[in-house]
Amino acid sequence: MTINYLESFYIKGIALFNLGKYKEAIECYDKALEVDPKYKIALIGKGNALSVLGKLKEGLECYDKALEIDPKDKLAWHNKGVALYDLGKLKEAIECYDKVLEIDPKYKFAWHDKGLVLFNFRKHKEALECYNKVLELDPKYKFAWHDKGFVLFNFGRHKEALECYNKVLEIDPRFKHTWRNKGYCFMHLGKFTEAVECFDRVLEIDFRDKISWHDKGLCLKNLGKFKQAIECFDKLLELDFKDKDAWGYEGLCLKNLGKFKEAIICYDKALEIDPKWKLALYGKGIVLSELAKFIEANDYFDRVIELDFMNKDAWSAKGSALSGLGKFKEAIDCNEKALEIDPKYEFAWHNKGKAFCDLGKFKEAIECYDKVLEIDPKYKFTWIDKGLVFSKLEKFGEAIECYDKVLEIDPTYKDALYSKGSALCDLKKHKEAIKYFDKVIELDFNYKDAFYANGFCLRHLRKFEKAMEYYNKTLEIDPKYKKAFFGKGKVFYDLGKFKEAIECYDNALEIDPKYKNALINKGIALSNLDKVEQEINCYEKVLEIDPGHEGAFFGKGKVFYDLEKFKEAIEYYDKALEIDPKYKLALSGKGTALSALGMLKEAIECYDKVLKIDQNYEIALHRKGVALYELGNLKEAIEYYNKALEIDPKYKKAFFGKGKVFYDLGKFKEAIECYDNALEKDPKDKFAWINKAIALRDLGKVEQEIDCYEKAFEIDPEDIILLNDMSIAFTNNHQPKKAIKCYEKIENILIHDPHSFRINKFLILKLVSEETHIFVKGKLFTQCKR
Repeated sequence: MTINYLESFYIKGIALFNLGKYKEAIECYDKALEVDPKYKIALIGKGNALSVLGKLKEGLECYDKALEIDPKDKLAWHNKGVALYDLGKLKEAIECYDKVLEIDPKYKFAWHDKGLVLFNFRKHKEALECYNKVLELDPKYKFAWHDKGFVLFNFGRHKEALECYNKVLEIDPRFKHTWRNKGYCFMHLGKFTEAVECFDRVLEIDFRDKISWHDKGLCLKNLGKFKQAIECFDKLLELDFKDKDAWGYEGLCLKNLGKFKEAIICYDKALEIDPKWKLALYGKGIVLSELAKFIEANDYFDRVIELDFMNKDAWSAKGSALSGLGKFKEAIDCNEKALEIDPKYEFAWHNKGKAFCDLGKFKEAIECYDKVLEIDPKYKFTWIDKGLVFSKLEKFGEAIECYDKVLEIDPTYKDALYSKGSALCDLKKHKEAIKYFDKVIELDFNYKDAFYANGFCLRHLRKFEKAMEYYNKTLEIDPKYKKAFFGKGKVFYDLGKFKEAIECYDNALEIDPKYKNALINKGIALSNLDKVEQEINCYEKVLEIDPGHEGAFFGKGKVFYDLEKFKEAIEYYDKALEIDPKYKLALSGKGTALSALGMLKEAIECYDKVLKIDQNYEIALHRKGVALYELGNLKEAIEYYNKALEIDPKYKKAFFGKGKVFYDLGKFKEAIECYDNALEKDPKDKFAWINKAIALRDLGKVEQEIDCYEKAFEIDPEDIILLNDMSIAFTNNHQPKKAIKCYEKIENILIHDPHSFRINKFLILKLVSEETHIFVKGKLFTQCKR
């Protein structure tokens, strides 16, 4: 009766334990032990119930009593080991498991739990040996496969870990912990889509599994599926509104979607829960930087650094914010702090490079970018920025090589396609550049910079209508895109529509009153309308904004040059050159002003300086040719005209200058060929028509000569020198009536000052075979080259 009585209490205790009613189970075990204090299985049962209730020391007392009764009871030793493990007494736990294995070397639970303890001692190999022992004993023991997979995962042997997890799922397809761990393996292998599938399986089993909603959200974030990720974090917040991770990562996703205000709300929610949570402080700082609120952003990065002085991310981000404030040296210092913490931190090297670039220290910038690429040769943002530095150094070939590296990594990376197009544009390969801008537009029809760039290229290809279409499309996407108005202004300028050009520049200046390029180009357009005061006013405004703007000084120099005040012009060109000694336009302009003063050797020195900077600068090559011509060095002049034409075969001024040299050498046919080439490029170049006429006269081709003069007269019917030359041609061709008409036209032009025009038109009848001269405003005009 006593044995049955004991057993009944013991069995009832087990039943209550299995129902999770641990206190009631202990009561049953105590009743059995009242009858028989040495009833060891009741002691072990009571120890188990106490352990589950967290009363581990009391549980150990029960196991020890059972072992006093039977020192070889493997269950008591095993459960004692589990209690010691839970108390953090790992060595003592292993001793217990070893005791079990001395008693029964095939007791799989002891091998399994010994493996857990060894893993906690970071003895991964020994832990694997334990799990392998279990699986020799029982190949279908899912916990051993699961924990073996976990050890392999921590070894970085993710593929082998996956094999173990697959074994578990063959045994039990609904074991959610294994699905979750399998998902982690895929995450570490960068296979986020497969990881999402695993987390979905967990959520099929347990829809309220917060960890899996969290991890699924992270995977979707890493896949760039930010909206779907936000849905996961929202589900997690439905389950736990105070989950700071969910608020933080939702903030990050919103930031990536460009929803900065909403992102800040999420970070603030996270910081209400935990005001010292570094991820949220850092994330909010990043968003504030995106909003160009750099001072506020810095406050948040400083808070992170206060909490964690060794936080490299915060130091580097602080550096970026300081760059945004124009404090580039301080930015470099911050990134150096980050690199002291981690010398291989690619973001700090990258940001340090950007700060050097902003300081104009391009060599140092490239050195930093090269450090990044040593660490991560596929870091595309650095390849892009390295390419941009090469572009600033006008090393466009090297820039393109950088962009090509990016496109090897990601052939659809829009910024790389755009940047390559820009570099080709700088190389004046406008047709090739358009192909790349078109690719960008195919990928993103709202990529406004690509539309603008296409307009820029088409303008340079003189396809003005098409260029306008692209500039207008840019403005449809962004009505405040000032560069598109600027581009339209340039098109109108090229078409000779200077008023319309000025309207466009004014539109750009409404958007940005300090837009220096618009002010400069407005000045240039005004110069074509002879509005000198307004033109100078534009350059003065630029100098108010930027007292060191070389372009404005150049513009003022050009005004004085056009007013034939060559010394004053040189003074302004020199001011531009003080700011930038390699400013080609100013050097070239100074040379032209010196030429006008007859200082031809000094002019050539200026052109040579330009050609040291850029040996392919066709304007300097042409102007040097002009100066050499004026010095009488005709053969050298032709060499320089030819060099200009090698670079730009459509450079009409070089053809014109070459024609003048051939004329002086008495090579009239070659001269005419050159003028014809110039006229192919610009049929409205009256001086080319006039000089062609003179060369034809010297070949005795008077009728063709007159045809050329008439073409020039159609272009400019009020040129009195042209009319004089025409009258001589008509006289030489025995057409005195037409000659007299030319002089009558001259009289009409000079009607306001008739006394200055001294010519007897009727003398023309007697002077058919003589050289003819006329006096206009006291100056003697004869037929001459222009």
